[in-house]
Amino acid sequence: MSTDSIHAVQTCMAVLGLRRDLHIHSPVTCLFQKIGGSSGSMEVTFKNNVHGHEGPYLIFDETIRGFGIRDQEFKPRYTQFAFKENGMTSKLTCKSDGHVFSLTFGK
Repeated sequence: MSTDSIHAVQTCMAVLGLRRDLHIHSPVTCLFQKIGGSSGSMEVTFKNNVHGHEGPYLIFDETIRGFGIRDQEFKPRYTQFAFKENGMTSKLTCKSDGHVFSLTFGK
């Protein structure tokens, strides 16, 4: 488990105005882009793992399977996350199980 990945997800949540003391949040709309592949609008849910002490993680609905990704949950224990803010947008990049994709959020 990477503390850098946990920090990236926590920073993304802070930028989006999501509280880390809530167990689960309402879905957030983002531009999903599979690196080297297709892109489209998608909803992602941030869920805190306050009891497991493994940091927050991401949950997608079955829409993600349309991008050729079989998993719907992405946790810092198994996924490498990186976060960048750039003016009016922010981007969370995820590397997991042979897949690389990014989530772009508007402000």
